[in-house]
Amino acid sequence: MNTAHLSRRRLLASLPAMAATMAPVAARALTGLPMGDVALLALGRKLEPLAAEIMAARVIDERHQEEFETKLASMGLKDETEYPNDTYQEERRRLCDELFKSEDYDRESGHREWDEIHDELFALLDDILDIQPTTLEGFTVLAAAIVTAHGDMLCHEEHEAGTGIAEFFRSMCGFLEIPIPPAA
Repeated sequence: MNTAHLSRRRLLASLPAMAATMAPVAARALTGLPMGDVALLALGRKLEPLAAEIMAARVIDERHQEEFETKLASMGLKDETEYPNDTYQEERRRLCDELFKSEDYDRESGHREWDEIHDELFALLDDILDIQPTTLEGFTVLAAAIVTAHGDMLCHEEHEAGTGIAEFFRSMCGFLEIPIPPAA
């Protein structure tokens, strides 16, 4: 077999391999970014509306929680320190049960169910974490995904034990211009 002669069949057979080896070069030429970061930026564009939805849902839930606590207080729930022998939780449960059974309690959240939101978020997070960023832009997508998923715990000091993690995440978010979600 003469391997020095390039037949039409051999040329056509090598095209997929050539295309595969050229994809990273083409991605960098078109965008200025490595192929992995191009994929991360595409995933980041999918993350943006989901992150906005999550931030809005957290604000809604925070408002609902404040309203719920106000209703419990109007039903007679006092400050935890006013109850003897850890009876606060028992009284809180009793009043919650009473409130849930009443017609005054609205179970409508005002946003998609959290299970549905989390399923979408964590599937996207898995895809993002599968790609190693090589540029600041790619790393920003990765950081935004982590903060969207866990920022309510990672960015607030009340959830850490003096490790400095919250300060690190707040600094990183400030540098990368990633909004910090409210505390859980």
